Amino acid sequence: MLKNIYDVFLQVHHQGMRIQSSSALVEIDGNMILKDRNRNLIAYTRYLQSIVTDRQSFIKEELLELVGKLMYTTLPRLFRQTLEWVSDNYRQSGGKRIGELLDEALIHSFDCLAEERTMVRNHVDLPTLLARLRGVYTSSRSIDPALFSLREKAEWCVKKATGNRNESVIASVRTAVLLYIVIRTMTMRHYTGG
Repeated sequence: MLKNIYDVFLQVHHQGMRIQSSSALVEIDGNMILKDRNRNLIAYTRYLQSIVTDRQSFIKEELLELVGKLMYTTLPRLFRQTLEWVSDNYRQSGGKRIGELLDEALIHSFDCLAEERTMVRNHVDLPTLLARLRGVYTSSRSIDPALFSLREKAEWCVKKATGNRNESVIASVRTAVLLYIVIRTMTMRHYTGG
């Protein structure tokens, strides 16, 4: 087995290809690939589940402003109200559905990152990532069943939290909530000091 591994190593070395790794990314022959997505996803999921029940930990003003600038048609009051409702009801009777929303939002965002290798390769910042995800979440041409499920769960939360029935308002707040879940999770290291 070692001879086989060494033969492959020599072959790669003689062809001039390289394998470099750093954190969650691996560079293989010039292409950046997200490695061990599941372990990172689990860490982010656990983090989100640990902070969602505490409003002060879950809702950060600077992130609300960032998403608000990106989703300028979203009513800030309804956006905040929905996030507060999610935080307050996560461990209540509707908590299972909220938990599914959080999990699906993270899985979907990780899938988008894995597909968008150019974003990873170019070390895209969070606002650019959010802009791309906004396009995915608002796309009317999508046929992705996972996205439909994600939208449906987010709409349910918005309707429960706000009581609003205006479809365009619900769609706007839904997208803002999904973006917030992603950005709040992706900033884990910033808020934990890691």
